[in-house]
Amino acid sequence: YANYVLGFVEAAREGRLNVHFVSYEQLLAQPAEGILALAKFLGKDLTPEQATTIAEAASFNSMKQEAAEKDKKTGGAWSNILYRSGTAGDGSSSLDPNTATKVDEAFSQSFQGLEHLFAFLEKKSD
Repeated sequence: YANYVLGFVEAAREGRLNVHFVSYEQLLAQPAEGILALAKFLGKDLTPEQATTIAEAASFNSMKQEAAEKDKKTGGAWSNILYRSGTAGDGSSSLDPNTATKVDEAFSQSFQGLEHLFAFLEKKSD
């Protein structure tokens, strides 16, 4: 994963690729701002109100509720399978502390110097 992301970063720095970086953590912290930044990157104008409306419609809770409503109609149970908690860092709850620490250290080392692109790295380097 790190090599894949770093390849995009390098290509963007060299001007070979026009790319917009965003992380789940950033979108959780500031959804409307993230949507405005993405719209700007795509050359689209949005008002802050439009960005807020999109953020609400695309939120974890909104998508989970919509999936649950579809499940009621179809008798399925996908909403409980596909949507967990919608919080950043929840994956660590399924890892033992030693493994979680190793993963955090690997990410921090691999993405050193890119903290401005990925908010989850800022938390680990404090």
